Amino acid sequence: VFFAFSNPPPAASAIRVIRSETQVDGNNVVELAVSSSGVGFSFLIDAKLKLGIPFKIAVNFEAANLEARVSVVFIRHAPFAKCIRLSLADVPKTSLQIKPEGLSGIDVADLPGIDIWIRSAIEKATVTQVLEPNALYYDSEKHWNNRKRDT
Repeated sequence: VFFAFSNPPPAASAIRVIRSETQVDGNNVVELAVSSSGVGFSFLIDAKLKLGIPFKIAVNFEAANLEARVSVVFIRHAPFAKCIRLSLADVPKTSLQIKPEGLSGIDVADLPGIDIWIRSAIEKATVTQVLEPNALYYDSEKHWNNRKRDT
């Protein structure tokens, strides 16, 4: 699957500190509320019709009025951020455009249910993966340590 952010990249319109604390091990945790007026990205889906004909669908996805929570655990040595946790406060308002590639004249969006199927799959993935209390978790310290071993 090909994935790319839209141009210009997403920008935060407001950032607020929700809480800041020091953990028992001395690391500092900062939790931020981040607002963005819009995030867009596109991706390609490889699919097959029931007849077995393969084709690609280009999906352009835009989300407006995002409210995210970002928690960062800071440490005293490189990479200085031990881990980053990202979650969404609400399901974002979305718009979706579907363009078929290589089907010479057939508009996949006109096939019954295909746009609803893709939209529901994206919303389900959003809810199960990044909507509070679920979150994306990135261990930057582990990535940093693995990077140093590879060189």
